[in-house]
Amino acid sequence: MRRLAALLLPIALAVPVLTGCSAGREDSDSGTATGGDPAPAATEAPAAREGADRLVVYTGELSLTAPDVPGAARQAIAAVDAVDGFVAGDEREGSGDTATATLTLRIPAEVYTATVESLAALGTEQARELSTTDVTETSADLDTRIATKRASVERVRELMENAASLSEVVALEAELTTREAELAELQAKQRDLTDAVTFGTLTLRLESPVNETAPAGPPGFGSGVASGWDGLLLFLGVSATVLGFLLPFLVVVGLPLAALWTWSRRRRGLPVLRRAPRRPAPPFAGEPGGPKPPGPGRF
Repeated sequence: MRRLAALLLPIALAVPVLTGCSAGREDSDSGTATGGDPAPAATEAPAAREGADRLVVYTGELSLTAPDVPGAARQAIAAVDAVDGFVAGDEREGSGDTATATLTLRIPAEVYTATVESLAALGTEQARELSTTDVTETSADLDTRIATKRASVERVRELMENAASLSEVVALEAELTTREAELAELQAKQRDLTDAVTFGTLTLRLESPVNETAPAGPPGFGSGVASGWDGLLLFLGVSATVLGFLLPFLVVVGLPLAALWTWSRRRRGLPVLRRAPRRPAPPFAGEPGGPKPPGPGRF
């Protein structure tokens, strides 16, 4: 019995849909034959879309250098607030000469270009990149899909009211949940697109100007002395580093080698190199034990 109900359920869902479609065609044909309003309404919709304003999304980036980055950022935020815009992002780094700020500004589309020009006057412009995207067809496609999906949801709800068994109710509830989720997704895309069209996006980057140092003159005596002193300090530092590196090796390897060399010479009966004792200097003439001075006849 359940298998039979599962086979008959798709047929039961398809019959009302086909009936509604055939009824819609008959109504359309009758409206056309009798010269009623439906046919003119279908021909007026494209004309209304062609005459409507195009939907454009504004995006851009602007880079400036300013002596006072925090002050320029405050002025930029105030300028956006004055035209009923808002700040979507604010990133600050550094301070003083290294300060940077990145602001993500949402500006109403009708004053987007004028506001960008006013913001460019807050500092020295370094780069600018603005772009527009026409989303008129995308918006129209979303409107059509939402209308179709909303009608589909209503049709499933009507079928649920006329369901004759529990299995039909369960199947229709699952189908209704799926279609409502798809409708909610389309509506979320439509809201995002409307927000993008209403408020353009501008990324404003503010940086401190780079301090340019004066070119150095030709080297003189003072610079030579300074360079020589720096070289001497570098040599002493390198020498101390090398000595410190070799000292452990001299202690660990040199002392055992010296002891081994001394022991091997003694074993072979060779004299060990020692420092000779210092002999006393001979006495001078006239001193006790010294030579006698020559007599008068020796000259």
